[in-house]
Amino acid sequence: MKHRHHIPMFFQVGGQRIDVNHVERCSDHTSMATASLAASEVQIAEYCCTDTKQNQESKTNSYYHELIHLILNSMGRNDLSNDEVFVCSFAGFLTEAMVTAEFEEIRTDMNKEMEDRIQALIGRD
Repeated sequence: MKHRHHIPMFFQVGGQRIDVNHVERCSDHTSMATASLAASEVQIAEYCCTDTKQNQESKTNSYYHELIHLILNSMGRNDLSNDEVFVCSFAGFLTEAMVTAEFEEIRTDMNKEMEDRIQALIGRD
């Protein structure tokens, strides 16, 4: 099974664009990642604490962790966003589900029709 550790460049939460920035260190120099609705930003650190380098799995989990904070804050659920045990647990499950997910390409009739035309033009059945 191929695991996918994709982190977007940006996304939207509640109609607000959030940019994802990979930084050497977060502004507090200890966090693995931070998120701010006010700044419309998620920062994911290359290094945290005392020169500990994050691996890709850790960065992916950090991304989902911060995404959960942003969603909960956007929903007005600061009580849940401030519950780090909840957010960490949720992020762990969400990360696992997303990186192990197998996706199937959904083809519409239009896609199939175009593919058939292309195949006919190049002489393949």
